[in-house]
Amino acid sequence: IFGYQFLTIDIPGDRYTPYFKQAEFNSSYRPVGGLFINQRLSRKSELVSIDLSLLYVTDSYYGFSEYVQTNNSQDDILFDFSSIQVPVALKFTFGKHHFHPYVKAGGYKSFLLTQSYKRYSEKMHGSSVYTENLSDFSYKGELGFHGAFGAEFLLGNARNVCLEAGFMQGFQPLTGTNKLTSTKIKSSVFSIMLKFSL
Repeated sequence: IFGYQFLTIDIPGDRYTPYFKQAEFNSSYRPVGGLFINQRLSRKSELVSIDLSLLYVTDSYYGFSEYVQTNNSQDDILFDFSSIQVPVALKFTFGKHHFHPYVKAGGYKSFLLTQSYKRYSEKMHGSSVYTENLSDFSYKGELGFHGAFGAEFLLGNARNVCLEAGFMQGFQPLTGTNKLTSTKIKSSVFSIMLKFSL
C-alpha cells in the first residue's frame, strides 16, 4: 500500500500560549507506505470485513506567529517527527465479478518513532531585539477517526488492485515541559491510496 496524504493543522492557544493561538501553519503533503490486512467476518459473504493497515509516516509542520505579550513578538515554530500510523476500519464491499466498490469507517492511532519541537522567538523592546531558542513542549502519538471510499479491481483469479480516497481527523496531546500548559494538535488529512493484494 502506498499513496499521499494532504494535511492541514491547527493548534488552539490561550493567554499563556499566544504563539499557538496566532500561528499560521503550512499545509503539507507526504508520501506514506506500508502493509495492510483485510479479514472477512463471514466465510459466506464478502460484504463486511475488518481492514487493518500499518503505514510509515514522516513529516514536518512549520508555523509563523506574530503576537503581543508584554512586548511585540515573532515566533517560528517547527515540529518534526516520524511515526507508524495504524488505521482500523469496518469495510463494506459491494458489486460482483471484477469490480467491487466499497466504503469503510473506523479509527486510527499513531505511534511516534522520533519527535522534536523547536520554537525560535524574537521579542522587540524599544530598539532592542531579544531572541530565545525553546524546546518547551512535547507531544504524543495521534488519535482520531477516518473514513474512505474506493474500488477493487480483480486481476486474474486472486490478485486485486484498490484505489481509495479517504479523510482523517486527528488529535495529538501537546504538553509543556512545566506540565502547567497543554493543548492539542488538530489535523485534517485527505489521502489518495493505491493498494495491491496477493
